[in-house]
Amino acid sequence: MTRHSIVWIVGVLALQVSAQVVDVDVSDPGNGSLLQYIPVHKAADTDSFVKLVTHIIDRPQNAQDLSLLGQIVHERAEEMFIQGAFHDAIDLFGMEAAIWKQADSLEQQCVAFTRMSRSHYRLGEHLQALHLANEALAMVADSSSTPRCEAAALIEIAWNNLRLLDYNKAIECLHKAEPMVAAGHYDLQHFSNALAKAYLYAGRLEESLNEIRKGLNAEEQEPGITATLIANQAPVYTLQGHYEEAIAQLKRANAINRRIGYKEQLSSNTLAIGGVFYRMGQLDSALSYITSGIEQSRAIGDRPRILYGYMRLADIYAAQGNFELAYEASRKRFELNDSLYGAAQLNKLASVEWERHLAHKQSEIDLLTTQKALHELNLRREKTIRNLSIGIIVLTLLFGGWLIHNIRASARRKQEASAERFSRELMESEMSALKAQMNPHFLFNTLNSIKVFIVRNEPRVAADYLAKFARLVRLTLQYSNSRLLTLEQEIEVLELYVLMETIRTDHAFESCIEVDDSIDAAHCKLPPMLLQPYVENAIWHGLAHKKNGKGHLNIRFTQSNGFLECIIEDDGVGRQAAQALRQEQSGLRKSLGMKITGDRIALINRMFEKKPSVRIRDLVDMTGNPAGTEVTVNIPLEMS
Repeated sequence: MTRHSIVWIVGVLALQVSAQVVDVDVSDPGNGSLLQYIPVHKAADTDSFVKLVTHIIDRPQNAQDLSLLGQIVHERAEEMFIQGAFHDAIDLFGMEAAIWKQADSLEQQCVAFTRMSRSHYRLGEHLQALHLANEALAMVADSSSTPRCEAAALIEIAWNNLRLLDYNKAIECLHKAEPMVAAGHYDLQHFSNALAKAYLYAGRLEESLNEIRKGLNAEEQEPGITATLIANQAPVYTLQGHYEEAIAQLKRANAINRRIGYKEQLSSNTLAIGGVFYRMGQLDSALSYITSGIEQSRAIGDRPRILYGYMRLADIYAAQGNFELAYEASRKRFELNDSLYGAAQLNKLASVEWERHLAHKQSEIDLLTTQKALHELNLRREKTIRNLSIGIIVLTLLFGGWLIHNIRASARRKQEASAERFSRELMESEMSALKAQMNPHFLFNTLNSIKVFIVRNEPRVAADYLAKFARLVRLTLQYSNSRLLTLEQEIEVLELYVLMETIRTDHAFESCIEVDDSIDAAHCKLPPMLLQPYVENAIWHGLAHKKNGKGHLNIRFTQSNGFLECIIEDDGVGRQAAQALRQEQSGLRKSLGMKITGDRIALINRMFEKKPSVRIRDLVDMTGNPAGTEVTVNIPLEMS
């Protein structure tokens, strides 16, 4: 049982048990109401205020006094919420729910539960928030007289499903609430804000922008939500490349937030401004805003935004070449991520990844030092040979000329052979280091899929998924030290990975892997894990967000002109919609696997005469609308 659940229960018990300690004299004033002492709540701290209210609700109160008391507690709770004191807000909303229960006001009790849910949401406690919102909806499920509260509960459920990445369920909940909003039972601005976010996360950009406009044109305007809607235009402008306009809208929203003291949105928009400056390449401005945003978020305990701030801070430091500070920001990010989501293994894998990266850099330094020493040795050797040759020429021009010719030719051949061998060894060392980075990245993505099943409370699916994951880990470890894999082995890993992703997405797509009869899969070889990032991109950023019908993933292997050709084709949402999703969740995740794969292909280009290549083509339907993506990877067969 959480701390805040206990607080709510204590609030209910306070209706029957007398408070023993009150900071003001509340002796019985005769027939007068104890509510005369409530005005001191404006100046009292939260603990004193709670003691006073507890003492008052312990005494018999008429319906009018209970209603007034509930309104006063609600006002104080909302004040704490706006100031970012979410723990105090949860305590007070719990007490308010107890008061409305005594007053037999089902609707007001439901509202208090939805506000508790929103406070947990701001703390990043999405499972607790979702539980409270469902309880609020259950309270009024059989009542036709509480449409306002039913709409509020549905909207809170939608917000938490967005954070749990279930966009379709979020949109479904909001559509259920839409008739109640249209009938005037719930604020249009708040509803438009929620639906605009849901559409944006789902890649439906025009619908998102239309909802923002509806909210800004609403007859009744609330400053806080108006500021939020203004700020929500920024991601659209950013995707369109209108960076200055995006920053202007965020600053305009923050001017309102400062005026009304809305600290939570102030910190969010400050971080967003830093993110836009980062995209513009203005790293100093980005660093200033991100640092300020982290401090603002820390002051109000907004852990999800602190997490985002550290992630963006690591990107900025890395872009500046300050890898020590980038590592420190990443470490803080993973530590906070563990406290939010309980994925302790993610931090261990991140540490291993950074240690390998730093070890690789040190190895490069050592190799360059050795190369310099060899070069100086060769220079000294050549100088000695040249001096010796001059002496021999003095003794005999004929014998000396012949000797000089042979010595120089021999030295040149040795130097060229040594340089070629050293270059190949250096490139193979770099290739091994890049593979060492790829494996932890792949494990990160798989662990994230397992987390989704656990959050959805599907133990059997999670257990089956874990068994497949264990086999995949064994294969990954088995092949991690191999410079090359057979096509047969690569397909075995891809089939298992695609099967796991099919289960994760509730069979949202079908897959097919075809190998041309002319290819000997048991002897044809290629670098390990070279194709997996492109398959992952097709699933995560294309098929996972497809709305209409089941998706299809086709992987075909053919050979032509000395190359093994792999075609990865999906009929997902396309790259433009996927880019919009990554902008909104810049969070969560960057395509490290794609960057590493590009680096590995660049190294292969230096090692072989025939160069591998990658082509990406956007697919469209008959009307010109996006219809998926096709990636073609050509790998030289001479690698075998």
